[in-house]
Amino acid sequence: MAGVFVVGALVAGGACGHIDQKVDPPRSGAVHSADAAAQAGAESATPTARAQSVIISGRVMDCLMPGQQYDVQAFPVKAFDPASNGKLVGLLRSRDTLTFFTGPPASRARANSEYYQLKSLFTTATALALDSTSSTGRYSLTVPSMDSVLVFGFDEREDMPEYYLYRIVGGRSNVSALFDMAGGGCGPVSDTTKGR
Repeated sequence: MAGVFVVGALVAGGACGHIDQKVDPPRSGAVHSADAAAQAGAESATPTARAQSVIISGRVMDCLMPGQQYDVQAFPVKAFDPASNGKLVGLLRSRDTLTFFTGPPASRARANSEYYQLKSLFTTATALALDSTSSTGRYSLTVPSMDSVLVFGFDEREDMPEYYLYRIVGGRSNVSALFDMAGGGCGPVSDTTKGR
């Protein structure tokens, strides 16, 4: 009963850089005092600390039938800055509206085209962080603090060609994002659900 699970989850963040400043040698009198005051003001405006990091962690689960949930292992999960990856976000949202198997042939052709674009972007777009789920389906992504973050997992599996997930989450504090690949089709899933 595996399928595509889509939810919005973004985490945003940015890092401060270091600004090198040239300091002139001291001069005498009032000119030196004015220079010192200007230099002190410039130093107080210089960013000195890196932006705080945020951890996005969670678990990916699927099921065979109700009550038989299992942890999805070795599933690639990446974090992206949605503001820098508008094409990727737009493509994911566009796919939310597709009717894969019941729609007209044109809809299926569009689904195929967008699938290959999605696969390419997952591989080539610049990620903030990446991880692969553990034997217990868990992942952890450390990203710079930002307004929102796109968490996107994608894999090609023999029996599930459309196997991906995404969520946009807030990125100013640590976030836990649980993904149910069955979309609730096997009953409720929580972080404490026992996986096979």
